[in-house]
Amino acid sequence: MERHPAGKGLAARASAAGSLESGSRRNPSATARSAETYTVRVGDSLWSIAAEVLGTDDLVRIARYWPRIHRSNPHISDPNLIRPGEVLRLPEETTK
Repeated sequence: MERHPAGKGLAARASAAGSLESGSRRNPSATARSAETYTVRVGDSLWSIAAEVLGTDDLVRIARYWPRIHRSNPHISDPNLIRPGEVLRLPEETTK
């Protein structure tokens, strides 16, 4: 999963991208924090991104979180159409 603090330059993104190859896609201890971003990869959906960011298979938590990702990214007019390379802002998770 490629996550990096918002406002960081290309060096931070390149560093995060480099860790993708050796790291796992899922981090069970991951939590969404304000001012973090996620770069969309091939095959991603807002649902799969929410599950990965939250580090859970809890359908209720995922169902509550993915619409918040959509609302936090007004450039996404259709939540079913996200493109690889898009950088999404991740909202803070307020309920667990």
